[in-house]
Amino acid sequence: MQDLNQPALGNENMNKKELKEILRLHKLWVETEGKGGKRANLVEAYLAEANLAGVNFERANLIGVNLVLAKLVLANLHEANLEEAYLKGVDLQRAYLVGADLREADLHRADLHRANLEEANLHGANLHEADLSYIRINQKTVNQIPEEIQEVYRGKWIILSDDSSLIIRSIEFPPEYHQAGISILNYFGTVLRTKYPEVKAKTRIEQEGLKLIMTIDPVKGDKEIIEKALDDYGLVVTGKITPEEFTDDKFAALELKNELRIAHHRIESQREFLQITKENYSQRIKSLEEEVDWLRNTVGSAVQRNHNINVNVTAGDKTDVNAGGNVSYAKDEGNAKITGVVRAEK
Repeated sequence: MQDLNQPALGNENMNKKELKEILRLHKLWVETEGKGGKRANLVEAYLAEANLAGVNFERANLIGVNLVLAKLVLANLHEANLEEAYLKGVDLQRAYLVGADLREADLHRADLHRANLEEANLHGANLHEADLSYIRINQKTVNQIPEEIQEVYRGKWIILSDDSSLIIRSIEFPPEYHQAGISILNYFGTVLRTKYPEVKAKTRIEQEGLKLIMTIDPVKGDKEIIEKALDDYGLVVTGKITPEEFTDDKFAALELKNELRIAHHRIESQREFLQITKENYSQRIKSLEEEVDWLRNTVGSAVQRNHNINVNVTAGDKTDVNAGGNVSYAKDEGNAKITGVVRAEK
């Protein structure tokens, strides 16, 4: 297995340095929405056996690329063009292939365990002996897969509705914030049932690596009510309005306060753990107040509609966080890198 940080790739037309520069410019192109950098154009490139785990190939042009036996675990291939790509034996476990174009791609014996294939185009793709266990997929894409393969994996796929009314929010956390973040996101279901008992919705929280994904399916089409509830809940979590302003129900307001206190205590507990191991994490330990403020601003902003969160953190630097809308703030973050993407499907 070749590694970008070790031997050069086995293609005389592209060495390790050139590929790393392509990836750097592509990352910038994605992050600036095309205003900077350059979209990766790797048409028919030879990347067989390359170690590209976690690479960001979002919207990259990979037509006919040779990635045979390559490692692309947790890779971001959102809306990438992989038409007629050679992907035999490729490791795509937990890869993000939402909207990817895989027409006529050769995925023979590819490992797609727990990959996300929502809205992917699989027309004509060779899926013979591919591992498709526990993939996330929508019904439209399921219909493109041969029936004999569907039968093998019956009950082993997470099949999502094709209904565009789905509301999806996702946030990427450092490990120390996970439990507190899950707690706050989970509690929205209780808030919705209490404040709008007539609204029926299915809420699901999932974890993909460091990313938490909340999916809400408005069963009766009450999307706008749920969006409004999310916006208001975000204002409470960020401290812009009080629980009493959010609901007239005194008991519900008290329970919401308690839930935020619980998140506070979870962060405090994790800080104590980090202090014990501070030889490894000393730069990341901040005051408890900063920890809580960071989490509440991040989660609260993220659950509101049309927010994109991109946080780049360097050790000891004051890093600006632009959460979209009118929400912006700066925190003294430690040695970590956080990138969150929040998406509301319309």
